[in-house]
Amino acid sequence: MARLSLPKKEVDLVDALDAELIPSEQEANVHVTTHKIIDAYLAGVRRFKIMDRWSGSLSIAFENAKGELEMRYEEITRLYLAEMGRYMKMDVSPTAAKKGESLDALRKASIGSATLGALSATLPIEFIKRQALIPFLKHGTVGLNHIETGKSDMPDAIEIVPAL
Repeated sequence: MARLSLPKKEVDLVDALDAELIPSEQEANVHVTTHKIIDAYLAGVRRFKIMDRWSGSLSIAFENAKGELEMRYEEITRLYLAEMGRYMKMDVSPTAAKKGESLDALRKASIGSATLGALSATLPIEFIKRQALIPFLKHGTVGLNHIETGKSDMPDAIEIVPAL
């Protein structure tokens, strides 16, 4: 396993970390540009000019070079809405399945289901599902972040983290 030894001085440490991070940020920006194009296309944009793919900057316009609105491809919107409907029908409530056929397995599964039901009762599961599906269908991935408040009067929250 390769090891990276970091310098002790703060100035040298910043330089070393920049040397590692800057190339990876530039590579990630190439993918960010692709996601921006997909997002804009679904919103009706038809003219794209990539200003700098390494920084992720993009210029967009709804009309073509003559100032006319070009033909829109509505099929992708229909497919997007069909997939959204399919995913919205899914039941994403947490469940605990029993492992085996014994009475102990049934008891553990029942306790697990009751615990999961109590923990998820305060979460707006349908709202979270709806908010997570939009970036998931557009970009193919989405992140969920658990925010622990630590206060008894304020429940924990789940944040949707888009792919960009």
